[in-house]
Amino acid sequence: PIPKVFSHSERKKEDALKMGAKHFITTDGDFAKGHAMSLDLIVCTASNASLPLNELISCLVPQGKFVWNGMPETDWPALRSQTMAGNGAFIGSSHIGSKAEIMRMLQLAADKNIKPWITKRPMKEAAQSIEDVETGAARYRTILIQDIDQ
Repeated sequence: PIPKVFSHSERKKEDALKMGAKHFITTDGDFAKGHAMSLDLIVCTASNASLPLNELISCLVPQGKFVWNGMPETDWPALRSQTMAGNGAFIGSSHIGSKAEIMRMLQLAADKNIKPWITKRPMKEAAQSIEDVETGAARYRTILIQDIDQ
């Protein structure tokens, strides 16, 4: 499979290519036509629900899967039944952080020598870290370091 990254802007393009994506597609205009029925799996990590769900689902091959790992606090975008009828797509979500999943993820990371992209900040900057997550400025995990002795 050829890894593709979809994003609403070009802001993360360079990072996506460094992580191994072969194609970077912005979800503006008529992006889905060039990718119709070309993906067997979409893992969506968006934490907001303002994404073109119908267009993304139309990019799945028959019996393809759309897994939403993000946790939007609003309702999902409207989804037309006709969108899924064409390819019989499946939509689901995943558990976030069960112990068994974390252990499998950590083992996979160790086996494949995957290194995280993190930003470390002192605990006193927690408010800024939250704001960065909300505005999309966080890259890609922020770790707060205890600084009560300082």
